[in-house]
Amino acid sequence: LDVTSGSVTQMVQRAEIEALPSLGRDFTNYITLSGLVAPDPGTTTGGKFSIAGQRASQTSIQIDGVDANNAFFGENRGGSRIPFVFSLESIDEFEIITNGYDIEYGQYSGGIVNVVTRGGGNEFEGTAYLNYRGDAFTSKGFDGIPVSDYSVTQFAGRVSGPIIQNKLFYLASMDGQIRREPQAPVSVGYYGPGGQGENPTVAAEVARFQEILQNSYGINDAASGYQRFNTSNDVITLFGRLDWTINDKHRFSVRHNYAHHNNESEWNPNFDFIYGESRAEDLLSRSHSFVSELQSVFNDRTYNVLRFQIADERRPRNGRELRPALIVNLSDNQEIGYGGTFASFNNNLEETKFELIDHLTLVRGNHTLKFGGGLLYTNVLNQFISRGSGDYRFNSLDEFEALQPSFFTRNIYLGGDIPLSKFDVLEGSLSIQDEWAVNRNLTATFGLRYDVGRFLDDPPRIIDVENAFGFPTGIAPNDNDNISPRIALAWDLNADGRSVVRAGAGYFYGRTPYILGGNVLQTDRPQATVNCGGSILDG
Repeated sequence: LDVTSGSVTQMVQRAEIEALPSLGRDFTNYITLSGLVAPDPGTTTGGKFSIAGQRASQTSIQIDGVDANNAFFGENRGGSRIPFVFSLESIDEFEIITNGYDIEYGQYSGGIVNVVTRGGGNEFEGTAYLNYRGDAFTSKGFDGIPVSDYSVTQFAGRVSGPIIQNKLFYLASMDGQIRREPQAPVSVGYYGPGGQGENPTVAAEVARFQEILQNSYGINDAASGYQRFNTSNDVITLFGRLDWTINDKHRFSVRHNYAHHNNESEWNPNFDFIYGESRAEDLLSRSHSFVSELQSVFNDRTYNVLRFQIADERRPRNGRELRPALIVNLSDNQEIGYGGTFASFNNNLEETKFELIDHLTLVRGNHTLKFGGGLLYTNVLNQFISRGSGDYRFNSLDEFEALQPSFFTRNIYLGGDIPLSKFDVLEGSLSIQDEWAVNRNLTATFGLRYDVGRFLDDPPRIIDVENAFGFPTGIAPNDNDNISPRIALAWDLNADGRSVVRAGAGYFYGRTPYILGGNVLQTDRPQATVNCGGSILDG
C-alpha cells in the first residue's frame, strides 16, 4: 500500500497475469478489474475502454513510460480489431491510474494505463503455451445448428537469461493466433424449405439473381459467392529486450515490439449479409515500437530517467470488390446485392512517431522535486472516402436483367483520386512537482504541467467561406494554453502504512484525436455525392 501518493491506482502484477485467465491473451482484458473502467463493446475505432466516465479516446496507454496510442483515432496502438498488439509473455506488471496527479502523465482526461515490460535475469528460463479450440469444443449456435469450420489456435513462448552474468541480460517472447470463423451470407438455402427465412418465392428470386449476375454481368460462378466461407483473424507479436548494467550508476535498456495482424475476408453480418462474400474486406495492421531507456543514479539524492521511442503503424484496408454495388429489390421487402464497399475503398492509415522524454528527481530534505519535459513528433497519412465505389439500385429482377438501374449514388472527390491528408503534429510538455512529506502521516504533492500541441501543416484556404462569412481559413489553430495545476494529499491514518485517505484536484487536458484535423486537410477540394435517379430509357 502506497501511503504517500494521492493518486488512485490499481496494480496488476506478474503473479496475477500468470494466474488469471485471459480470453484472447490481450493484457487489456485485465484493465476491467478496476471498478472505474468501462469496456467499450465496439470493434471499430476510438478506443476499447473508458475510465472515470470519459470518452474511450481520453484513455492514454503507455508502455515503459512512452506513448503507445494511435493519436489519429484516439485509441491504443493497433486499434480495437486486432486481438492483441503486445505479447502477454513480455509484460511484468501494469497499473491502472484512475485519478492521477503525477505531472509525469499528460494528454488525457480519463485515465492512464501504464505497462512495464519484463527483462531477463541471471537465471535461464522459458515458457511455452498452446491452446486450441475447434468444432468439437464448441456448442451449437442459438439457431440449433452445429458449428463447422471453426478453429482458434493460440500459441506463445518466452526465453530469457544472462549474456554476461550480473551485467547484460536478454528476453525474447512471442504471442500468436490463427483463427478461422465461418460466415453464412444470404443464400437460396436461407429462404428454402427449412431455412431460417423460409420463403419459396424469395428463394427462387435469389437463384435467378445469381444466374443474371453470372450471365449478364460476367461474375464467374456467382452462386459460390453466397455460400458459407471463412474469415481469418491472425496475429503474431514478437518482442525482444536487452538490459545492460553499465556500472553502479547507470542502467541502459532497449526493446523492440513488432505486431502483424491479418484480418482476411473481414465481414459483418449486420451490414454485409445480403452481399455475400463480395462485401468482404481485407484488413492489415503492422506496427513497430523501438524504445530505449537510460536510468542514472548520480547519488542517493539525484537520479534521472531518459527515454526515446521510434514507433510506426500502418493500417491498409481494402474491399474485396471495389466495383459499384448492385442492389436489387425482391419480394416481401427483401433485397439482395453484390459488391461495393462502404469504408474500405483503398483506405489507408499510416502513423509514425518520434518521442523524447526526460525526468530528473532531486531529494532535498523532506521534499522530493521532479522536473520533466518531453517532445512527441507525429507524422500522419490518411486516405479515406466512404462509399467510394458507389451503388446501383434496381426496382426488380427484370430491370436488373435488362441493365436498367433506377438509381445510382456515389461519393466523389472533385478532380478525381481519393481524399488524402498528410500532416505533422508536434507536442511538447514541461513539468515541475514537489512531493512534500509534511510529517509522519501527511504527504502533500504540488505539481504544474504545461502542454502544447501544434499542427505543423496549415489546411488549404476556402475562399467561398471567407467571402461569405468573413472568417479566415487556411490557418491551423495552435493549442498553447494547456496549463495543468495539480494538488494531491495522502494521509496515513495511523502512520503504520496500513490505511490511507487520499484527496486530490487538478485541471487536465486530453488530446484531440487527429482525425478531426485530418478531415479538414482533406477538404482542399470539395467532396460531393452524385445521385442519379431514373433510367436512361426514361429519356
